[in-house]
Amino acid sequence: MAEGMLAIGDAPLRLDAIRRVAAGGMAVTLASPARDRMAAARAVVDRHLAEGRAVYGLTRGLGGQAQLTLPTETL
Repeated sequence: MAEGMLAIGDAPLRLDAIRRVAAGGMAVTLASPARDRMAAARAVVDRHLAEGRAVYGLTRGLGGQAQLTLPTETL
């Protein structure tokens, strides 16, 4: 059974903590600051989608297909 909680996203991961997680001795959660950064990044994505911007890897393909416009309904 897991004892303790490792909050990832607010400090560098320590090897001993990773070992405890792998051994089942520690549970993992996402730290609030990391959740906030993810929400802010998602807001940028949503804004670009709403504005119809061409964004590499989001509304456009990758690599050799970068000129391909992806259908909005698939995003």
